Amino acid sequence: MQKTPDFFLSAAGEVRGDLAIPRACWMKARLRDDARDDHMLIQIEPPVIGQTYGLGGQNIVDLIISTRHQGSSLFPITEWPSYIYIARMLDGTIAKTLFFTKDQIEIIAWGMLFRTLEEAIAQTTSACKCDLFTQLEGNEGENYARSHLAEIKTDQINWKTLYKCPTTGKYWREYFPFPEAHGGGPPEFVQISAAQALDEFGVTEPSAKPD
Repeated sequence: MQKTPDFFLSAAGEVRGDLAIPRACWMKARLRDDARDDHMLIQIEPPVIGQTYGLGGQNIVDLIISTRHQGSSLFPITEWPSYIYIARMLDGTIAKTLFFTKDQIEIIAWGMLFRTLEEAIAQTTSACKCDLFTQLEGNEGENYARSHLAEIKTDQINWKTLYKCPTTGKYWREYFPFPEAHGGGPPEFVQISAAQALDEFGVTEPSAKPD
């Protein structure tokens, strides 16, 4: 591909290793399955190492991406970063039929799409992401909270925790949007104002410890 990339992809925060590397992406086709008609077939550079998936020396140059958030779109992309599922094709005929079943693909990671390479690199390398993102999900959010945010208070009744960024002073709420799922499902982390933090948790700073 010689033309300017349409966007950039990274799975940093969700996975380590090869898939965390920022990749240039070019849209190739719109795909559908039995439930949706808004999947996107993309070509990527650099390719994904195929050996990880039992492909020997055959690397993966095409991927299928799908939005994770209800109401989000890839045609056109309506939010940046855009949160997506990343899948590889198990059946090459998908590129011709533009249709697939769940047995013809394998979801290999969650990821995000960025407008520029610089934004994708920042996701990979930046310690503080509070000025880049206002929402993080799953492993990405848990890793960020564990490595960068300071825990202020946990509300065990309502399954939510308040965090504060030591760099920017911004507040984050961890909660479980699907409590009916096993184990509460994956957590979500969203930025909230100081007023919201005080209203929901009754504090904005850690409780003083006795001497």
